Amino acid sequence: KFNYKKFEKLIFTKINTSINFNNYGKIFSKGEFELNNKKNKFKISRLNNKRPFKIKTSGIVNIQEIFSDKIIFPVKNNIRYSSEILLNDIENYTTEVKFDLINSKVDLPLFNYVKKKDDKSNFEFSFIKNKKFNKFSKINYVSNNNNIYIRYLLFDDKFSLIDLGNININLGEKNKLKMFKKNNIYNIVGSRLDLSKYLSQKNKKKYNNLKLKINGGLRMDIKKIFIPGDFLIDYKNSIQIKKGEIIELDSFANFEDLSSFSHQVIKNKFGNKSIVINSDKAKPFLKAYQFLKGIDKGTLDINREYLPNKSSITEVKIENFYLKEMPVLTKILSVASLTGALDILEGKGIFFKEAYLKYELVNEELRILECYGTGPSLGFVLGGRIGKDDFASLNGSLAPANTINNIVREIPVVGKILTGKKGDGIFGASFKIKGKDNLKVEVNPIKTLTPRFIQRFLKIFKK
Repeated sequence: KFNYKKFEKLIFTKINTSINFNNYGKIFSKGEFELNNKKNKFKISRLNNKRPFKIKTSGIVNIQEIFSDKIIFPVKNNIRYSSEILLNDIENYTTEVKFDLINSKVDLPLFNYVKKKDDKSNFEFSFIKNKKFNKFSKINYVSNNNNIYIRYLLFDDKFSLIDLGNININLGEKNKLKMFKKNNIYNIVGSRLDLSKYLSQKNKKKYNNLKLKINGGLRMDIKKIFIPGDFLIDYKNSIQIKKGEIIELDSFANFEDLSSFSHQVIKNKFGNKSIVINSDKAKPFLKAYQFLKGIDKGTLDINREYLPNKSSITEVKIENFYLKEMPVLTKILSVASLTGALDILEGKGIFFKEAYLKYELVNEELRILECYGTGPSLGFVLGGRIGKDDFASLNGSLAPANTINNIVREIPVVGKILTGKKGDGIFGASFKIKGKDNLKVEVNPIKTLTPRFIQRFLKIFKK
């Protein structure tokens, strides 16, 4: 039994072999082994000391099992394969690999593509390794009329992507595009691209762990991009990349009703990198967040500033939207006996004129700096944090009949003292939300609340 130190989950056991060799370096060996308890065969041969080893292997492998902590592989189950390696030494070799995927389900969330088990399909590639670079070439996936072909992917010695060749993608009816490079600009053009599944997923970390060191420009011209519950038409963007980092980005597209979407990466007045997103439709871009799945209509504005200490500040504003089918809010309204708002929620939805969220992201922990929502029926404030492990610890207050509070707020000075910051109210309910997947909600039913500003005001008087 042994394993390779770079891949601790790659475990070889039950190795049985016979070896023939002579004084000139000629070697022939064949045998069997188990790779993570799966049966495999091998043949090794070399003509003499000056020639490379030729190694042939075949059998069954589970790639997701080996790299489970690093990537999400498109195929989760066992795969039948064959390979041939020409090995000079451990740092210099070439290999050809073929996979038979007929017994496998293939899932590519980036393209919302799934190949069912028992559909005939194959995947193959060539690989070259030396001390300077690692190169995958002739990468080819075929299943019936679906195919992906990548001419090459070039990585440096530390496996950071530094270049890529022409790409053709034809998957189903919703993914038809190609990429080619001209004058150090990567051009992606096509009639359709389906991002609806990818944008609906909250955790994309294992899909995005590819290290990039590409330099150059990227231009995209896609006629139709499918997003959750909608689609963009005539999407165009221009991107400048330096050592794999997006330095500048400018994109624009329309929805079918000619409302617009835009996305920019710029340097703000402080010299910090900022991402700016403006969309006349909010819902498609909030689909990944389970607690916001009931949002309807509304516009969306996002501004994220990256700070020098590797943290970021993000501001999100949603205007003129409805909330419905929201389990957490339903429970709060039910326990607080806010039947009028509950009826609205279960019908057309509760209308909010504005919702605002400002949060800081430090070491993958989200800390809410300010969060409120205001509307004619309801207002709320929210605070707390969401940890690196996605565990939420939130608290807030909710006020019905917010229109009355808005009237009070208009009274100079007194209004601010009585109602606190925007969204808070004189009467309402306080609540706590904790958990990860199944959120637990604690509600303190309707009572007279003491807003933050009143608390501060009383402290001043006590002093």
